[in-house]
Amino acid sequence: MEQPKKGSKSSQGRPPEKPALRIDREEIQSRMGKENLDEDFDFDDLMAGLPARSTEELAPRLSTAELKPIMEAQLLALDIDPKGIKLPKLSIIPELHGKQVLLVDDSADVFRKFVPYLVVATNGEANFIRYRAGSAGDLAKKILAANPDIALLDGQLGEKVRGWDVVSLVHKANPRLLCVGFSAEATFDRAFTAAGAMGFVHKRVDAVEDSMAVLIEQARILLTLDSLADIGSDTSLGDSEEDS
Repeated sequence: MEQPKKGSKSSQGRPPEKPALRIDREEIQSRMGKENLDEDFDFDDLMAGLPARSTEELAPRLSTAELKPIMEAQLLALDIDPKGIKLPKLSIIPELHGKQVLLVDDSADVFRKFVPYLVVATNGEANFIRYRAGSAGDLAKKILAANPDIALLDGQLGEKVRGWDVVSLVHKANPRLLCVGFSAEATFDRAFTAAGAMGFVHKRVDAVEDSMAVLIEQARILLTLDSLADIGSDTSLGDSEEDS
C-alpha cells in the first residue's frame, strides 16, 4: 500500500505520525560512568538541560554552489543519478554542522531522499555506504575504518544482514563509536539498543524532515553526552584547584 505523502492525512483522517525520539538511557549512563553520577542524578533533567552548540564555534558554512557538487559526487558514488535532485534550504544546524555522519543503507530511494539533507546539515561532511553484498563483519570493518561521529544503520540490509548485528560487531570493537538504528520498521528499536546502539530513528522517506528533526535532537544529546563522558573520565574531575 502506498504511504501517504508528507503533510497529507491518512485514510483514517489522521496526519502521519512523527518519528519518536528514543535514547538508550542505560547505555548513556554506563558510557558516562556511574561512579561520576551523584545519588540524586536525574537523567531527564540532564537531557533537558544539555547546552546547545554555539554557532560561533562552527566552521564557515559552505554555499549551495559548493555543496551541490559534493552531493552529486556522493550520489554518483552510490550509483544514483543526481539529475533533478535538489539541495534543501536549511538553516544552520549546529548539532550536525561539520559532523561526520555515516548513513548505511541498501535502498536507492533512501539515499535520494536523505543524501541532500545530510550533506547540507553536516556542511558537506556526511558519508554513505550502499550495501550490496557481503557479511555483517565486512560492513562493520568499513564503518570502523570510516570512524564517523555518528553511524546510522538500516535494519534490513539485503536478505541476510541485520543492522543490529553490524552494530553489535562495531560496538565490541569500538564501544565509543556512536551507532543509531535508522529503519523504516519502528519495531526494530529494541533489537538495535540491545546490540549497543545509542538510539533509534524511525526512517520515513515520506516525511524526511520529521526523521531529520529526530536525528538532530539525538545528535544533540548523544554528542554532548559523549563529550561529558570524556570529561568524566578525567581523574582530576572534581578536584579543586585550591586544594592543589
